[in-house]
Amino acid sequence: MNVECILPLTTAPHPDENINGYLRRLCALNGVQNLALFRKALGVSKLSSTTSDVQSWTKLAEAALQPLSLLAAMQWQKRDAGALLGLLNFRGFAVQKKYLRTSRLRVCPQCIRISEIIRDTWSLFHVTACTIHATELVDSCDQCFVAPGEATPLKYSSATRAWNCHCGRHLGEIVTRPARPEALLVSTAIEQSLKPDISEGSPYPALNEEIACLPPNDLLTFVDIIGTAATSNSDEDIPINSRTACYQNGVIDRSADLHTYKRRVHAAGEIMTNWPDSYQKLLSEIAFRNPAPLPQQIDRRAFATKIGAMVLFPRKSVSGVPLKILQKQVDEYCASKLNIIRRKRNLATQNPCALRVQRIANMSALARQLDLNSTGSVFQKAYRRSIEELSSSEQGVETDQLAAALRASVVKQLEQCMDTISSTAAAVMLEGGALNRQLCGWDDPALLQPISASMNYFKKRKVSYRLSDVLSIRDRFIALAIRSDAIASLCEIPRAARMFLTEKYNKTDLLVDLLKNRIALYKVGQPEHVFDLFVDAKEMETYLTRRDLALVLQNGKFLKLSDLNRLSLKLIGNLQPFTPADMKRLRCAGTLRFQKSEVYDGQRYHSSYVYSAGDFIEHVLKPNFGEQSVAPIIGQFEIQG
Repeated sequence: MNVECILPLTTAPHPDENINGYLRRLCALNGVQNLALFRKALGVSKLSSTTSDVQSWTKLAEAALQPLSLLAAMQWQKRDAGALLGLLNFRGFAVQKKYLRTSRLRVCPQCIRISEIIRDTWSLFHVTACTIHATELVDSCDQCFVAPGEATPLKYSSATRAWNCHCGRHLGEIVTRPARPEALLVSTAIEQSLKPDISEGSPYPALNEEIACLPPNDLLTFVDIIGTAATSNSDEDIPINSRTACYQNGVIDRSADLHTYKRRVHAAGEIMTNWPDSYQKLLSEIAFRNPAPLPQQIDRRAFATKIGAMVLFPRKSVSGVPLKILQKQVDEYCASKLNIIRRKRNLATQNPCALRVQRIANMSALARQLDLNSTGSVFQKAYRRSIEELSSSEQGVETDQLAAALRASVVKQLEQCMDTISSTAAAVMLEGGALNRQLCGWDDPALLQPISASMNYFKKRKVSYRLSDVLSIRDRFIALAIRSDAIASLCEIPRAARMFLTEKYNKTDLLVDLLKNRIALYKVGQPEHVFDLFVDAKEMETYLTRRDLALVLQNGKFLKLSDLNRLSLKLIGNLQPFTPADMKRLRCAGTLRFQKSEVYDGQRYHSSYVYSAGDFIEHVLKPNFGEQSVAPIIGQFEIQG
């Protein structure tokens, strides 16, 4: 075959296809009998997913008449060495190279037989099942052996037909078994993390939300840790003598066969199915498994083995901090079973944002810049809260910009903290008096809003308020007050509240009406508190009457006869009450709208009537008692708001 030739027959790669599988498809499509010679003729003998040589990728793109960018999607490019070593760009996600198998081919015989597709995700150590056909993947021939009892491994490239083993066995004919549900769960979870849309129509059980949110590399680390811990017995778990925390580099054994990883994946799948209870049970089995060589802290004494250290100090996530999903569980185990609260390690080992600014804006450095004590609880809370907020919002920002944003956020948090007062202090400022009581009746959008729990730095306080808000609302009330000493019916707000407040008209309603100037405020001298102000009892009584009537009319209420008589008394004054006979005549005359219902008293049914309050005023009171008697009050029914 001429290197300069373009392939007679060509096809585009599958979105999830491995480069080695794509080369096999091209080889079979063009009828070439030897895969190794086909690759050599194209000049891509050594081309693999990890090949960084652009020339090899260009040759294949020209021969297959495919855009270079389309083939580049199958390349596992190196990423900048961030917090972890050996990161590759795998399908657009950061994955450590140690999780990718590059020396031995894994296939699904049914996929080979039907579509001749080798998927990229099958290269991941912990993907052991085909999620399409629910079968186990195979990595060796079932008819030939390289040594007694050792099946021939499937290679990425070999001097054979495209889809055949050395012995002539077609890869699609290799016998496989149905995959266990645990293997399907793990494989599906990994594929979902790489392709979120794959979950649509998935027949497999839903994952725990905390697990489903893990990025691919963190999920692989998670599966590897719990699978290794669950399949390592006490005889294999070597005691260690270490007084310092160490983040394990990993326990991936690249020489391990597929059977070993199937065991780990099955164990991990069982734990994931019943997370976190199964993991807590596993921690109980590992704890105190082998005695510690030297006395240590209780948590390290309990987990004084190689596997114990792996679960006690989980490996780092992609962000550079220990895997939080596992760290949280081991902390909960220590608190509940060992009765110890584990010391919080340096913030830079817990939060990726803190890790990035560790050199220039750590807690101590920022405290020195602000001339504050870094051990102060308020400063530490402000720093931690700022770090958490920036971690969720500031992605891809330069370190210097991140440090500046952190400083600005901490300063803002501290200023807000200084502007907070307790509910008791707010009550003294607004209502006066020496009673040590909580502020109540002021929580309304028109009055005051308490600080949310996320902004309250003092755990002992149930409720806090902004000092500036309290002072502002106090000044607004005092500014509304009219200076007057001559009105005999004046009474202070607390006394008026005792006189007029009801279940339907509470303290908050009164304060809102006062602030909106619906009820006039008066002052004598120089008041310091809102409750030093006065209201006119007669004005307030009139206002409440108007308010009750307005609510009745605006809502189009239907009232019983007793309520109509009380309404008449408020409007007209001394008035003979209406009787059922009067109401019957009005019903017969069609004067009032009414609603009828039958009420059972235990012996017989009685007719019960309710009447339109608006019709009663308009067609009964006004015509019979005169427009002049009713209109002055009716005309004031309009109440703002």
